[in-house]
This record gives sequence, structure tokens and C-alpha cells, in this order.
Amino acid sequence: MGQVNTDWQWCITDDGSGEEWIVERLNALSSSDPRVDVFHRSENGGIVQASADSLARATAEWVVLLDHDDELVWDALDCLVRVIDSTEDADFIYSDEALVDESGAIIDTFEKPAWSPSRLRSQMYTGHLAAYRTSVVRLVGGFREGFDGAQDYDLALRVSEVARRVIHIPKPLYRWVAGEASVVNNPDAKRWAYEAGVRAVQAHCERVGIDAVVEETEMPGVHRLRDRSQESPLISIIIPTRGTVGIAFGRRESMVLRSVRSIVDNSSYTNYEIICVCDETTPRTVVTALRSMHDRLRIIMFDEPFNFSRKINLGVFFAGGDRLLLVNDDVEVVTPDWIEAMLRPISEGDVGIVGAKLLFEDSTIQHAGQFMDHLPHHVLVGLPGHLPGPMSTLLVERECQGVTAACALIRRDVFERVGGFTERLPNNYNDVDFCLKVREAGMRIVWTPFAELFHFESSSRDATVTDDEIDFLKRRWKSQLENDPYFTPAHMRPRWSWNPPESR
Repeated sequence: MGQVNTDWQWCITDDGSGEEWIVERLNALSSSDPRVDVFHRSENGGIVQASADSLARATAEWVVLLDHDDELVWDALDCLVRVIDSTEDADFIYSDEALVDESGAIIDTFEKPAWSPSRLRSQMYTGHLAAYRTSVVRLVGGFREGFDGAQDYDLALRVSEVARRVIHIPKPLYRWVAGEASVVNNPDAKRWAYEAGVRAVQAHCERVGIDAVVEETEMPGVHRLRDRSQESPLISIIIPTRGTVGIAFGRRESMVLRSVRSIVDNSSYTNYEIICVCDETTPRTVVTALRSMHDRLRIIMFDEPFNFSRKINLGVFFAGGDRLLLVNDDVEVVTPDWIEAMLRPISEGDVGIVGAKLLFEDSTIQHAGQFMDHLPHHVLVGLPGHLPGPMSTLLVERECQGVTAACALIRRDVFERVGGFTERLPNNYNDVDFCLKVREAGMRIVWTPFAELFHFESSSRDATVTDDEIDFLKRRWKSQLENDPYFTPAHMRPRWSWNPPESR
């Protein structure tokens, strides 16, 4: 009732409440305002049926879903209309949201990314405020029986499959009230809703041709997709190295020997080759030891000044696989199915790169994807690796602007299409540049938490970034560095307030 935009219809379904005071209150509300449409069911039909009844009575071009114990920010509809008026092909719009307690105090704010299909399969991240073009909702069949508790999740997935455009408003337009019965405070309160969510994602995968089994993780509402195809393509693991000695977990040894040993001993996937691109300065003892570690390990000698990009390009030239797995010589495998975990998302036709979860030696986050804020940064770096992160960010597969080449799976056709790694960046930012080229080519980049490795960062090279490298990156990618669709720094988000100005 307090919306600054007054052109709305409010469809309320009383789902057989049986409480006389509720019936009287709703009737009084509809009598006092013609914009309020109340429908009384004679018996309880459940949330799907009640939602369908409200949808059937909707006459507007757009529908917005509002839970009966939550609130809209005073200018929510006004912000929504501005986006609709400025974009002809939008069919699905969602905003950030705030979590508040029953007194109205803010507990948390979910600052969501731009459209992220991998994340939506991992969790119902679009949530509220969610607005859909009414004709599209009816086109996909509206709310479906059998998905009670996840009916909005099921709807979002089906609408996303046909929507011409999905738009994110980086402003919290919705207040989710965390009451005693809320799943926020008691995840077991609606276990059936989480089970329905798994079914919704499974049905979605089958409709869009993703051959995967959807599983619920230990975190309620977070899913993992496991590939169920029998395909096992040849993976070309490319490791640039100079045979540097380092210290990992108190032990001093050749980092590349440790890395290759962990791949060979700890990986459940077996159809791979290893291509080590070794500087001429690599100790002969290391080269000899490498040759004996795997029957499909090749040594390519590199006799030029150090250039990481050129070594990667050279390794790809000698690679036999259509899937290229770039691995630094200072990583160590943690999860045995790390290769399978990276293969799963790259099987989707528009995914060009998949990155891994990398941990420092103390098990804190070294890499969980990259974001751009004038320069590239790593997401949640330094956070304990066992934590879920804000809104389960460290538990879900999700799109990001870039991933590190310390462990990245790349489709060979994509690598060749964008021209490989630029050799003008021999030390730093070459992977950032490569990822932005892939993004510019229209491909998605996905980070997965299910491929986990230790990364003893920069133990084999100087990590100092030069002004020339920064200038090169900014000249080529100024706009992309200042506008990250998956991460909006606080200082760049629209200002907002919970209450309307006193003058209103």
C-alpha cells in the first residue's frame, strides 16, 4: 500500500484459512481499494494451487511474487517499471534482497550476480524480488503440481529456458522476514521444499539436455550436478615448469614432481596425458624423474626467455586432447574426482572455461573465481576454505568474469578461436586477458567448488606485477575491468533506503 508507484493489482488467495477474522480483514481490504483482488478457496489446496489461483486472476503485463510474511521496499515497483520501460525484450527481472528479523532489523543483504544459469541450477539464487512477464509464465504452464515449496524455483527455471532476456537489479527491493518458522532459522522446517527443489532442477536438466544427476549437498538448498554420461575424453594436462624447489607442508622438494605425483596418485580420472613444458634450466634430475612418472607424460623443452603464455601455447600445440587442463607446477590434488568435476560444466555448449577451488597451505581460499574492480581480484581470498561463504558462494557452481590459469579446463576450439594466450604478457595477467577474450567471444566461464586443490602460490616464479602489465590490461579491457556483471562493489551499487522520504 505504501508503494510510490500506484499502478498495481494485488492478487490474494485465502487458501481455506478457516479463520473468520482473516476473511473479514481481506474482504475489508478489497472493499476499500479496487486494486486488491481477493479470492477465497473453500478448502486448502496448498501453495501451488493457491499461487495458480492468484495467477489466473492477474490482469497485468507483469507478475511479482510476494510471500505473505515479507515486504516490498517502498520504491520496489517504481524501480521495476523503470527497467521494464527501458528494455523491450526483458521477460524475467530479479533484484537483490535483504534478510530482516521480525523487528525489521537487517540481518544480511544478498547482493546477487547478473544472470548466472549455473548458479540457478546450484541454488535458487534469484529468489525475491522476482518479476516475470505474465504471458511467458502462462506459456510455460504457470505453477506446477508436485513442486510444493519449490514452486517458484521450478517456475524460474522454466521461464529462464525461454526468456529472451533476464535482468538483475543490483538493489535490495525485497525484505525477507526471518520468523521462527522460516527456513533461515530452521532448515529442517521445510525439508520437503528442498526435496522439491532437487526435482525441479533435475527436470530442468532433462529439458535442456544436461545429462546429469542432481544431488542435494550437505547445505540445504544447494545442489551438485554429477555427469552421468559414459564419455571420458582425452584430457591434455599442460604444466609449464622450470623445476623449482619449494617448501610444501614443511617438506622441501621439486614442486613439479610433487604436483605430477599428486595427479597420478590421487586422480580417479585416468584418460589423460601430461605435457610438461620445461625451461632449459630445469635440472636434469627433475626431467628424468618426470619421464618415469606416467606412461603418457611428454617433456617439451623451452629454450627461450621465461614467458608463461608462450609455454602454454607451446604445450597446446603438442596436446592431443580436445580438453586442455592448464595446471601450475605448484598445485596438489585434494579431491580425487577433480577432473570429473571440471568436465561436468564444460560439457555445456556455451561454457568455454572451468576454474577450480584453490587453497593456500593453511586451507584458506586462494582462488574461488576472479572479479574485476578496476584490476582483477580473487573472490573471498583468505576466507577459511571449509566455510560456505556469503549466501553459499563457496559451495555453488557459478559464472564469473575470470578464473586463474593455475588450474583451468579449456575447450580446445575455444582456445584456438580466441588466439590462445597473449605472449605480450609473459608473467602476469595473461590468464585474465585470456578469460576476457573468451567472455568477449560470448562464452561462459564457470567456477566449481567440487574440484579442490592446494596451490603453493608463486613458489616457482616472481609474482611482482609491473606497471607495463597493468597498463596493457587497462588499455585493452578498460570497460570490462570497471563493469563486472557478477560482482558489483558496494561503492558502485545504487543507494537505497528502507523507508520512503518523510516528504512522501
